Amino acid sequence: MAFDAHKLEFASRRSLEQGDNAELKNVISIVEPASCDTLILCVPAMGVAAKQYKKLLYELAKHGFIAACYDLRGHGLSSIRASRANNFGYAALAEIDLPAAILAIKQRYPEQRLVLFGHSLGGQVCSLFLSQNPDQAEVLVLAASCSVHYKNWPSPYRWAVLLFAQASSIISSIVGYFPGRKLGFGGREARGVMHDWATNARTGDYRLSNSKHCYVPFPKLADLNVLTINFTDDQLAPVLATDHLLAKIDSGRMTKTLITGNDIGRPTADHFNWLRSPKGVAKVVAKHLAAQPNQRDDG
Repeated sequence: MAFDAHKLEFASRRSLEQGDNAELKNVISIVEPASCDTLILCVPAMGVAAKQYKKLLYELAKHGFIAACYDLRGHGLSSIRASRANNFGYAALAEIDLPAAILAIKQRYPEQRLVLFGHSLGGQVCSLFLSQNPDQAEVLVLAASCSVHYKNWPSPYRWAVLLFAQASSIISSIVGYFPGRKLGFGGREARGVMHDWATNARTGDYRLSNSKHCYVPFPKLADLNVLTINFTDDQLAPVLATDHLLAKIDSGRMTKTLITGNDIGRPTADHFNWLRSPKGVAKVVAKHLAAQPNQRDDG
């Protein structure tokens, strides 16, 4: 089966500050089948480049979906890198970059319904965005995504989560950014991202620095169609932690799926290894979307 693989450039603002008109350049990678009425936009996990989702995009395209992915700010083809001079947090990801990516791709595909697919941090970004823009997507897929509130892990692991999250925020403040590659967690992350991540781990809330919105309490998304995908051997996003995020979204239309190693053809199924064998995940998404009517077709 042949697909058209191409890239779409887009720009977003450097910061939320009024009067800052500097632009950040980025690229959306797209895999397109011959014809389709559904577009799936993937938002990556912390420290994971968009190119790592290439296999997933092709598997989704095999099911007849236009599949796309872009790098989170500071990674991959994004034009900046986190540093002491270039700092940003969750607000930039959810309130600047994701809206810009959606605008660009909707201009390219104005007739397709939009599905947001968020992996880990990407799922939190999608949830934050949709809490303020509930009409922008018909379906949200949360893959290994969760609230990182430490109480969602059993003891004694919860204390390790809390300690690591707070230590990460402190290290980021000292260094000017989080050196994730050296520490074995994430990538080169902005200290603002790690601060917001640590705040969520400590409080369970989304109290974003430099945000123009209030997420406490979290706006309810009762009409949003949500599919969650968890993995049996995932220690970074256990089901209880995903349920904590779902409780914030408070949708009346939720479908939960737990994927095993057998489902992806591997001995285990964890937070990242499914990206190397994404056929099972793509199948779950396709089955879910097939059961959901396209609201555009329903008028």
